[in-house]
Amino acid sequence: MLMEPRPGPLDLLLVGGLTVDHFADGRSAPGGSVLHATRAAVRRGLRVGVVTATGPEPEAQEGLAELRGHSETLEVTRHGATSTFRHRDSAEGRRLRFERAGGPITLDSSSERIGTRAILYAP
Repeated sequence: MLMEPRPGPLDLLLVGGLTVDHFADGRSAPGGSVLHATRAAVRRGLRVGVVTATGPEPEAQEGLAELRGHSETLEVTRHGATSTFRHRDSAEGRRLRFERAGGPITLDSSSERIGTRAILYAP
């Protein structure tokens, strides 16, 4: 799925996985470096595009909705599951445990039309 950007190059194209994060208090939320980097870039007034992969989980769909609202273009590779992490806070800091793999990010031929000044691969 590719949303068409407005004319002119993007400031930044972010390529990375959206994740589902589970916390010790029972909450779950969308996460991943692509989501956090998009938030930071938009706060600085940059025009961004996003290429990501995700599954059908409600948290992943919430993350996609946020990305749609922030980005000029959004390309999504759909999979049966989203990469999932469990967060645990301890005296030593936050630890992430990988729980489930999602799928790879793929670019379709229409992504060649995305003009951008810079690309950030956010694994």
